Amino acid sequence: MAIREDLVSSALTFLSDPKVQSSPLAKRLAFLESKGLNQEEITEVLNRLNNPATSAAAAASTSASAGAPPVPQYGGHGNPYGAPPEVPGRDWRDWFIMAVVTSGVSYGLYTLAKVCVPLPTTVAILEIAGSPVFLGFGV
Repeated sequence: MAIREDLVSSALTFLSDPKVQSSPLAKRLAFLESKGLNQEEITEVLNRLNNPATSAAAAASTSASAGAPPVPQYGGHGNPYGAPPEVPGRDWRDWFIMAVVTSGVSYGLYTLAKVCVPLPTTVAILEIAGSPVFLGFGV
């Protein structure tokens, strides 16, 4: 029976997938049999996986003799999401929000410091003002 090149090439791309390679060999072979590949085609796929250089020449001669056009082999897949988007710049709304938040935090710290830090009383101020150091300044 002749090897069906289209099934062999699709099985080859299937078995080359990294997710499929992590599964056990028995499951992969059972899947290929369920897709209609015979034992000769499965052996050909396994030979091509083990020897990619020699099997490519055999595949070219087989497909050329059958008269079918060669099946293109695609490389690995790149990043499926493309390049990451650019980070947007800041506009006036961002600066306004930062100013409001900074003002609120500053006022909260001022209020907390006013409550927690004891200020000198007026008696202590008057005693300092009455000292000879301040009397020379006209205080």
